Amino acid sequence: MRTADYTDEMILSAGARLQEQGVEVNGWQLREALGGGNTKRLFAIWQRHNPVEKVVLSVALPESVKESVKGLITGLESQLLTMVGTLYGEMADKANAKVVEAQKLIDKVQSTANDESERAGNEIDRLDALLEERDEQISTLQAKQVDTSQSLQAALVELAHFKEKASSSEQALAEVRREAETLQVEVDRLTEVTSEQARALSASQQEATDLRSFLETRTAELNDARRAEQAAREREANASTQAATLERLRNEDQVLISRLRLDYSNSEKVCGGLEARLEAALLQVDSTNAALEQVSSELDSYKAAVSELESQGVEVKLKPSAAASGAVPGQSVKSGAKPAPSKKPSKP
Repeated sequence: MRTADYTDEMILSAGARLQEQGVEVNGWQLREALGGGNTKRLFAIWQRHNPVEKVVLSVALPESVKESVKGLITGLESQLLTMVGTLYGEMADKANAKVVEAQKLIDKVQSTANDESERAGNEIDRLDALLEERDEQISTLQAKQVDTSQSLQAALVELAHFKEKASSSEQALAEVRREAETLQVEVDRLTEVTSEQARALSASQQEATDLRSFLETRTAELNDARRAEQAAREREANASTQAATLERLRNEDQVLISRLRLDYSNSEKVCGGLEARLEAALLQVDSTNAALEQVSSELDSYKAAVSELESQGVEVKLKPSAAASGAVPGQSVKSGAKPAPSKKPSKP
């Protein structure tokens, strides 16, 4: 800190001299008496040590004093003008410097604003381009949504067709059941009436062939249902990756697929039942064939016995009731032929 050029003692001494001379003590008088210094500081020190009220002297001043005062006032005026001019020049320089600095700051701010405006314009252009791209993407997604809706509508139509086929499959199953019952009755009848077994066997084989054809047809329909389900899954995967807004349609696809799976499971169960019944019918047909083979073997045995008897000169007449009793009645001996000794015809 800079040391003061005038101490408090020097200021108080100068003030006391001024009072002795009858001059009012103030900052400018103290500065004049000391030859320099800050008027405010000088007068503040004086007032701090002399807090008494000012005393106005009403004594008339001598002419010499008045002349001295006038000279002092003139000197003070010139000094004041000089000081004011100096201060004004300094203030004007400082103001000009501040104006120049402010102008530079304004130019800098203006340049920054122009750069920001240019960047903002570029950003706006980029955002406009991005909005146009988003609009195109939205249009594309809407078009894909329309295509997906059409695909789903087609899937619904296919599902309706499949339901109709399933209904017709149920009707066909009922028909197969009736045909199986009829076939069972026919097989029972074939076991009792041997004369119609060959024709019934042919009819049974034809029915088995029809059943196999029916099962192949149902299997083809089930394969079509599997392909429709796979296509629905692919459409579902494409729709889920295209837009989140198609989630609801995907859920509907899931419901439809679940129903398709349920219908497919029911159809498989029906086909399994048909296959089991077909196997049972084939077993019955095999049993009938075995019975026919046994009857044919018995007939061959009868024919062999008849041939043997005829070779011995015995005339044999077969009646339908003879097979039940196991005997061969109605034997007659031709004239001129020898009767068989005691040999009886062999039983099959």
